[in-house]
Amino acid sequence: MHCNDDGTAGSNQQTLTIAAGQTITSIYSQWTHAEGPYTVYLAACPDAGCTSVNTATAKWFKIYELGLISGTVYTGKWANGLLMANLKWDTAIPSNLKPGNYLIRWETLALHQSNTPQFYPECAQLQVTGSGTAFPTSEYLVSIPGAWKASDPGVTIDIYGEAAKTQTTYIIPGPRIYPGFTGVNNTTPVTSSAPNTTPTTTAAPITTTAAPPTTTTPSTGGAAQYAQCGGKGWTGATACVSPYKCTLLNEYYSQCL
Repeated sequence: MHCNDDGTAGSNQQTLTIAAGQTITSIYSQWTHAEGPYTVYLAACPDAGCTSVNTATAKWFKIYELGLISGTVYTGKWANGLLMANLKWDTAIPSNLKPGNYLIRWETLALHQSNTPQFYPECAQLQVTGSGTAFPTSEYLVSIPGAWKASDPGVTIDIYGEAAKTQTTYIIPGPRIYPGFTGVNNTTPVTSSAPNTTPTTTAAPITTTAAPPTTTTPSTGGAAQYAQCGGKGWTGATACVSPYKCTLLNEYYSQCL
């Protein structure tokens, strides 16, 4: 749940140097679920760096969140829908953040399967430069797991239920963003069909791949592993690339498994 690993140092670990206030871009090879929120966390590391940090012991704070953008929970526009369209996400590092070594954690929460929330985290190592002094107080720091409960409304929500057809609000799991930060771009990002208005001063992109890492893309026809292949109102592919089968999860959603 924290970073898809136990913090064991690997031979290819790298640290990106980025100035506070700059934008970092996470890039995905694919993402197939339009329903759910997108959040970004940071966690401070020792002066020696993040390479050997056990991410299960880290104290995380949120710097970005976006959930239900418009419409209802049932048929509305979600942050994950933008990720599916763009396959990337730009996040500003708070401009007044205290310099130091940090882990960054991108989190997608897929809500397409009723009562079965799916968290997909990916992390990278940063060295943040600058002259800022801002750092969250303890009430904004959380452990992962521990930042939310299975009973939280943003986790247990059924987007296909009768109430979802008129519900226009969604509570994003996790802590609040520290109000002392400046320069965070907690606004609706552009879609792939609109001009990109994200600040052009960006750090070199860090490529992240949406879990699970074994997902494959079909060479000809058929939906990929874990992609949607059916459900009420579905108009896309109904066959899966071999060897996966289109599996009924509920009347609104079938998935290649």
